[in-house]
Amino acid sequence: MADSELVAQWEKVQIKTFTKWVNMHLAKKGRKINDVTTDFKNGVELCALLEIIGETTIKCVTNPKMRIQMTENLDKALRFIQSRDVKLTGIGPTDIVDGNVKLTLGLVWTLILRFAISELSAEGLSAKQGLLLWCQKKCEPYPVKVENFSESFKDGKVFCALIHRHRPDLLDWETVGEDDRANLEKAFDVAEKELGIPKLLDVDDIVNMPRPDERSVMTYVAALYKVFSSNDQVEKAGKRAGNFLDFLRATEGMVHDYEQRAQALKENIEAAINKMNGVEPSDEYHQVKEQINETKNYRKGDKRAFIKEQGDLATLFGQINSKLRGMKRPVYVAPEGLDPKSLEGYIANISEAERALRSKLNTAMRNCLIALRKAFADPANATDAKINEYRTFVTDETSEAPLEEQVATLKAKLEELKQVEAQLPPIEEAEKACEDANIEDNEYTDVSFDDLQFNYEQTVSMFEKKIVYIEAQINEASSGVTAEQMQEFKQSFDAFDGNHDGILDKLEFRSCLSSMGLIDIDFTGGEDAQYDAIYNNVTKGENGVSFDNYVQYMKEKNDENPSPEQLNEIFSTIAAGKDSITETDMQKAGMSAEQIEYVKANLPQKGDGYDYAAWVKTN
Repeated sequence: MADSELVAQWEKVQIKTFTKWVNMHLAKKGRKINDVTTDFKNGVELCALLEIIGETTIKCVTNPKMRIQMTENLDKALRFIQSRDVKLTGIGPTDIVDGNVKLTLGLVWTLILRFAISELSAEGLSAKQGLLLWCQKKCEPYPVKVENFSESFKDGKVFCALIHRHRPDLLDWETVGEDDRANLEKAFDVAEKELGIPKLLDVDDIVNMPRPDERSVMTYVAALYKVFSSNDQVEKAGKRAGNFLDFLRATEGMVHDYEQRAQALKENIEAAINKMNGVEPSDEYHQVKEQINETKNYRKGDKRAFIKEQGDLATLFGQINSKLRGMKRPVYVAPEGLDPKSLEGYIANISEAERALRSKLNTAMRNCLIALRKAFADPANATDAKINEYRTFVTDETSEAPLEEQVATLKAKLEELKQVEAQLPPIEEAEKACEDANIEDNEYTDVSFDDLQFNYEQTVSMFEKKIVYIEAQINEASSGVTAEQMQEFKQSFDAFDGNHDGILDKLEFRSCLSSMGLIDIDFTGGEDAQYDAIYNNVTKGENGVSFDNYVQYMKEKNDENPSPEQLNEIFSTIAAGKDSITETDMQKAGMSAEQIEYVKANLPQKGDGYDYAAWVKTN
């Protein structure tokens, strides 16, 4: 096909397409034209079109009969077009009145560019370039190439891609194939039925032409753009509205969270303050200690939780207002008593209540510690003073009363002193209470329980020793036993009187004599005639050895002027029961060399030893 023929074909297509485009808008006023190249001659339909697409009012002669009226109508129309920053070159009212096809089509094309796709001519791009770029961006996900408004649209896939991209619910991309006519019909049918875009193009005008008319294709694409950009604006508006609503919902949620938590914090702090103010310090140490521990637990637990929550709420409050300022919204004002400054005040209030409670409890603890010190010191001082009175009494040596009377008085006082022992356990418990309270110093006394117990035991011992001493004096006067001997006898007797009944049984008496070396230790447990004789002699037929019999026996054993019988017993003891004494026996008994030589010189010899019995008879 020659170029001239192709141009003629394009012109025919443009007339049909532009006419349909004009009718698409005129339909809004119930108007219609048949041919854009002839029906604009009187200017009435052109003015009507401009009123619709330009959203204005143009006063014109509605039923012109004369050429001049038609020219005036067209002149007003062209002036309006120029007022919208559209340059009209080489066209005037008469060109349209005279039916100049080329100029008339050029005028309509200018209107399409200005009122259909003018917003795409930005950032240095022409409207055509902008529309092409829009097509390319929208078709990126699809297997199509958009290089121009002619051949690129011939197979109909780009039209289908544009529709599917914006409204996938209207067109199934899987149904788009290699049949150009089917693709175009599918796209035009959907656009007409679902999008309200008339079939500005005929399928044949695209399929049957080597290169479809670019302006006609652009006109149809512009119609698609108008619909989809409008939808995009609605979607953008919806998205913006949704974002704003989401912002409001999120902000309201944050505000609700803030107010709920702030109210809870306020109430919890007030409850804690009331609890603190209601605490009455105890006067008992362990209870006060428990109250102090509760305060310490509060500081580690609730107090830190309160402070953390107050800090978190201050941060949340700042975040709320930061978001509001970012959205140019009025700042949030918290309800009275719930603003950050008020919350800081509540923290200060509970800190003051805590300080007051700690002060009360510390005072109570000091009083308890003083009471614990005095609970020990008062009875300890009194008991110590009482013991010291007895101590003074027992050390008094000025009495001139008879010895028997002195002993009776001392024993009576000793019994009184022993009554003090019952007072010691409570004092010991009082000291333990002080130790439990970590009291190391007691300014109310210089006495410890150990001091008190020691003083008591020493004083009792002093009484007992003095009684023994005086009784020994009495015994010495009557029996010749010195006080020192009597005290020694008493100590040894008591040491072996296991059941403290004042009687030594046979075994106890033997153990006592063995300890002093007066008889051999019994390792066999068999009969011992020598010991039996001693035991029977001392007990004098009584059941056990009394202290008096024990004293008499020990006196005889220690008598420096023994009788012949005693001498025989002494030598028999040294000789281990033999009838003669050897030099070795005497050495074991600790006798001096001079004493041994004397025995050897004066006692008759008998076997390996010396006959002590024969010597005793002659002396």
